[in-house]
Order: sequence, then C-alpha cells, then structure tokens
Amino acid sequence: MTSTERLLDLADALDEAQVPFLVMGGHAVRYYGLERNTADFDFHLSLAVAKALPERLTRTRLFRRGMLREETTWRGGDFRRFQIGTLPNGREEWMEFWFRNHMRQLKPAPQAPRGSNRSWLQPLTA
Repeated sequence: MTSTERLLDLADALDEAQVPFLVMGGHAVRYYGLERNTADFDFHLSLAVAKALPERLTRTRLFRRGMLREETTWRGGDFRRFQIGTLPNGREEWMEFWFRNHMRQLKPAPQAPRGSNRSWLQPLTA
C-alpha cells in the first residue's frame, strides 16, 4: 500500500468517525507537487473533538480491530499522537492530531480605527 492509499484510508476512517479534519505536514505538501519524506500523518482538528478522539476512532472499521495506541506527548494540550501500525521495514507508523497552530504564536488582533465599523479577523479559538 502506498502512503497516498494509506492517507485515503485514514481520511475515510475520520469521515466515518465524524471528525472534521485538515491534512497538514508532509502529505499536504505532496499535494502541491513538492516531494517531502515523511513518516507520519498529520491532521489539524478542532479542540471540540479532542477529548472523544480515541473513542470515535475505535468505532471505525479501520481501527475497530487494528492498532491504535496513544503515546503521551510533551505538548498534550496541543496534539495527540497514535501509533497505527508497523511498516514492512519495521518502522512504526504514526498519526498526529494538532489542535493548535504550533508554527506560530497567536498575536492580538489589530484594533479597528476609531469610528470604523469594520469587522476584524480574530484568532480562532475552540
């Protein structure tokens, strides 16, 4: 099975679990034609589904009997990490779910000019 086929299987499982997601990381970069060697699958999720994630995943056809082992992370409030298998070469296969943007720090939203009734973008919160 190719990594693209595996990504499609994982996307189907997330859909089945009713978990809205965004593909990020190396697999997202590949979509745009840039080759990037990656050993895991990264997804961005809403904080609203973070707590129930393992229960939702284990109800899917893919993970009902398959491997799904969560590893404690050093940034537990930002992401959760699950081992989902072992590749033919013996390497562990991982799926990571990010809930906060780990690439930048949120900055305060700009203030609207005095007398303006414009809506300004605010950082997304869960």
